[in-house]
Amino acid sequence: MLGADIFGVVCELEFEKKRKYNTILGGVFSIIIIALTLSLVVTLGEVLIMKNVPRTNISKYYIPYAPKLDLIKMDLRFGFGFYLKNITQFDDPSYFTFSANQYIFDKKTEPTGKLSMPMIELDYCYKYPERFVSELYNFTLDANKLQMDKFYCFKNLSGNAEGSFLRDYFENIEIKMVRCVNATSKVICKSKEEIDNTIFGGYFQFHYVNRYFTPTNYSNPMKDHFDKFFTVLDTSSIRFIDLYFKSVNITTDSGYVFEDKSTGTFLNFDYAREQIQVSNNTNTIIDFYINSSVNFEDISRSYLKLTELLATTGGILNVCLVIGGFITSFFSIVQMKIKMLNTLFYFDSFDIDRNLDHTNKLSIKKLREEALVSKINKSIEVAKKAKREVCDNGKLV
Repeated sequence: MLGADIFGVVCELEFEKKRKYNTILGGVFSIIIIALTLSLVVTLGEVLIMKNVPRTNISKYYIPYAPKLDLIKMDLRFGFGFYLKNITQFDDPSYFTFSANQYIFDKKTEPTGKLSMPMIELDYCYKYPERFVSELYNFTLDANKLQMDKFYCFKNLSGNAEGSFLRDYFENIEIKMVRCVNATSKVICKSKEEIDNTIFGGYFQFHYVNRYFTPTNYSNPMKDHFDKFFTVLDTSSIRFIDLYFKSVNITTDSGYVFEDKSTGTFLNFDYAREQIQVSNNTNTIIDFYINSSVNFEDISRSYLKLTELLATTGGILNVCLVIGGFITSFFSIVQMKIKMLNTLFYFDSFDIDRNLDHTNKLSIKKLREEALVSKINKSIEVAKKAKREVCDNGKLV
């Protein structure tokens, strides 16, 4: 315990052949500080290696021009369809059909604007399990519970969103649900009354994979979760629905000593807007748009570096040393002086002397006096010897 004391008082002369006088109190404080320092190093070392305690800064910006989003390459996974009032999925071309197109309005080449609407081919999601269905259904134990076997997805991997309608360039994805009106050789449309009765009170649902930020997950900070947008339908009105998706940039500084930044971009749902045209003179039931949002989110993560670990540990250690030195210094000095006095004048034997008879006390007293005289004589001889050594030709050098 004494050997562990790092707060020992420095002696001007050696005492008991040591330059420092160690105490039990100083040893206890020393062991506590060493234990705390080691504990801090282990804790911060784990944070440094595991990178599970990030410093996160989230900034949200407004961008006047909505950036171009390649919805498919940025991993927008979705499916859409219709449910009856009893929450049963329903899809019959004799009642209604879905269609999708890329809506592009370009005023860069023509002042009045050039409109183009290339079609996007749709198909059932279950036909592309490696692309859509498996990704969507992974969020449940039983895919049948979602009744998404008649949901539509994009057959081809295409789809962009950019800008706004009032800008020089605007692009989004349009999905339409239209009442069946024109009979063909393959499809005979139901009557308008039957179609309206079937659709009334039903639901249009758009299921998609959204993401949420998990700052403590170093390797995969954006976690997928299943989300949906739905609206109740009424054939006497048209619903215009806009879903806005925003770009999220995540910058991670993963360096252990110096900066080492990497950036990833993700797509995330921002907000939705729904408008209703109460008088429906067309066969359109719902007009659904997927847009790029003018809102932008920037997330930066940084982690503890080795230099910070050393600086933090060193600073806390210095504070502990100052506090420990202040607490133990007075006690150590007093203890050292007491022991020096006891050694020189045998004060530590006083209690023993009280238990001895008078004869023994006189004997011990005489021995002590002789020993003291011997020490004094020896000290005088040492002083004379030292004086002779520093003299030259009778003169003190």
